[in-house]
Amino acid sequence: MTTETPQPPQVRVAIVDDHAIVVAGIATTLRNHAPDVRIVELSVGAEVTHDADVVLYDTFGTPLRDDED
Repeated sequence: MTTETPQPPQVRVAIVDDHAIVVAGIATTLRNHAPDVRIVELSVGAEVTHDADVVLYDTFGTPLRDDED
């Protein structure tokens, strides 16, 4: 009788950036880790609409709103 070790759940990742090349590059890098990582959203300058465990987001590419310091 063999006992299989349960696999950990995949980490759901959303990638948001204002540059399509950055989104594509990060997605390509993370796809090498497909058993552990599932990309749930790729977005260029839009809000995340899917459930994600991790959101990779470029805060430097986003201008501040009037109500932010």
